[in-house]
Amino acid sequence: MATANGRDPGNSGTASCSSSPSFRPDEREFRNIVPPAQGLVATFVLVEDNLVRGSEERAMDFEKVGRARLMMRLPRHRKQISDANFLAITDLLEAYGMAAIKRDELREQPTPDPSILAEYEDLCQKLEDDVIKMLACVSPRMVR
Repeated sequence: MATANGRDPGNSGTASCSSSPSFRPDEREFRNIVPPAQGLVATFVLVEDNLVRGSEERAMDFEKVGRARLMMRLPRHRKQISDANFLAITDLLEAYGMAAIKRDELREQPTPDPSILAEYEDLCQKLEDDVIKMLACVSPRMVR
């Protein structure tokens, strides 16, 4: 019998993807799989909450936006970014797309709050760094 988090108590601590259609690895498993993206889950949720709440009426593919912006921002990694299509990188690209759009909106304001703008500048830089780290660690088999 599975518990509320989708784990079988008799199973040696591993979760089964087939037992639940909404399977999500717990934080320990995520930390072991994707070391460069450790702190980004909470950041992604924060960015998503801040952006999506106010703009639910407009549908936008933040992953596509993030991928395009990073391909322009990181020309040496353009091919890898274009071809990468696995969950960890798509989550980072989506988070980057949302953060970059919010940063640009703040830059366009006549008097933006400097602390919030600096926070989004820092977030975008950290996401860029994490994408580069992840691309350096990824096997060529993970890319299309």
